[in-house]
Amino acid sequence: MSNLGTVFGPAASAFVTMVAAKHMAWACLVLSNPASLGATPLKPLYVVSPEYTAAMLFAASGLALAAMRRAPGGVTAAMMVPQQFLMILAASGSLTAILSAQYGDGEFRPLSFIAADQSIHVILALWHVFVLATWFRRPV
Repeated sequence: MSNLGTVFGPAASAFVTMVAAKHMAWACLVLSNPASLGATPLKPLYVVSPEYTAAMLFAASGLALAAMRRAPGGVTAAMMVPQQFLMILAASGSLTAILSAQYGDGEFRPLSFIAADQSIHVILALWHVFVLATWFRRPV
């Protein structure tokens, strides 16, 4: 079991792994078809080129997975920051879509429709903040 799982519980380890898997899946989608960057949570992540965006997603995933093997501390926290940052960016795209009642690709839908579809990204980002903040505050 990873250090994160030992210190905080297996659910935290599973959560960070799930988020890393999500980011790796997004990276694969971006590499296979750059049009996927038009998806609402991916739109704010697009930087320079699809390849750079995919590399950023893979790197954040790798750092987060490696951090789970380390004891809590400053370096470990720094290794989790890229994953947290990408989650907050994705959530900001989803929150913008919800509040504007318009998906990232320009499609208008009722606010409640987009909220039902996109609120998971906001919830996951908030939960990620909670998990990491709680993990780093616990004594080892």
